[in-house]
Order: sequence, then structure tokens, then C-alpha cells
Amino acid sequence: MLVRDIMAEDPVTLSPGTTLQEALRTLSGRKVTAAPVVDATGMLVGILSEADVLEGRLEPDPRAQLVHPVTPVAVHAGPTVADLMRTGVVTVHPDDDLAEAIARLVHERHKSLPVVDLAGRVVGVLSRSEVVRLLARSDAEISSAVADLLAGTVGGDWRVDVRDGVVHLTGSDATFSDAVAAYLLTGTVPGVLGVDDARGASSCDPSDTVAPGERPR
Repeated sequence: MLVRDIMAEDPVTLSPGTTLQEALRTLSGRKVTAAPVVDATGMLVGILSEADVLEGRLEPDPRAQLVHPVTPVAVHAGPTVADLMRTGVVTVHPDDDLAEAIARLVHERHKSLPVVDLAGRVVGVLSRSEVVRLLARSDAEISSAVADLLAGTVGGDWRVDVRDGVVHLTGSDATFSDAVAAYLLTGTVPGVLGVDDARGASSCDPSDTVAPGERPR
């Protein structure tokens, strides 16, 4: 699967001149933990997360400071997104392999990553919650999606069995090339964790059929 298969399109974004209060309302109202910051042309210039806006935002409560009283500090103009955002953002591309993108999510310890096109414009967001939702897809949903995909694209009569996200394919009247295509296409279906088999029936050369657990060659 590719990043484009599960990324959230038309993501929540902020502009550098947005005030802190507006940014807080946006993050809260849209139920997101971070948002890419883009300029007027849609180019990525930074990212703002909940952690960025929470640090130092609340004044100490005098009731908890009886031993060391708090000295009031004058507050002038409030900060903007440009004051708080982080630059040097880790990004992914729509055509990146999803497995590699997930590895970056985990390694970088981010909850989400902006998805940018070749020009650097934000076209989506890949989030850990979307990945978890994908992995939680039921076997019945996966089976139906795979069957629909194969019925419209690959020759042969395919039986699709799914257990814990792993798909087992068996087919009748399927050529070896059909089996290879079925194997590869099945792996692109969101929620598929593996393809156990892609076997054609008697119409295939017996030496060309794919044994259980073996990737078509």
C-alpha cells in the first residue's frame, strides 16, 4: 500500500499569522493533535502541535505558590503560530510505501506526518490513528474489498479467505499471470497484512502454480 491509500486529504492547516487562541480553537474543534503550517501558496513552512502551544501557556496559581509568591509579568501582544511552530518538519510523499512511512512515524515518535507533493505543498496528513483504524479493519471487510477488486481486474474465479488480516487466495480457470496479478493487487487493499497464497487451478502449468506461503515468481 502507498501513503495516498490512507492519508487524510484536505487536512487541517494553519497559517503563520494565526493567533495562538485561534490555533487552539482549531486543534480542539477539529480534534487533531497537530497541524501543518502553510504559506499563502500551500507550501509547508512548519508544524504546530498541542505540545508546542501548551508549554508555558498557563499562569501559576497563587494558591499553590504561598511559599514562593509569583511575580506578575506584563503581557503584551499574544504569540502567533509563527512564534511557536517547529520547522525542519519530517514529511512523507503520497507515493511512498506505507510500511516505510509507518516506520518513520514510529521512529520519529510523531502522531502524524504532513504529506507533501514534489513541490512541497501539503496534500494530506498521515496519522497513527488512521493506521490503527486501517489495521483494525475486519476480515469480512477485507474479504469483500479483495473480492470486488479481483472480480473487476483479474481473470479467473477467485475464492478469498481472510483470517486476522492475512488473505488466502484460491482460483479456478486462472493462468499463472492471473495468479501473480491477484497476489500483487490483493496486497494493495487497505487492511491486508499479508497474502498467504495465490494459486491457479488446472488451467495453469502445474510447475507454475504457487505453493501455500510462496510468493509468485
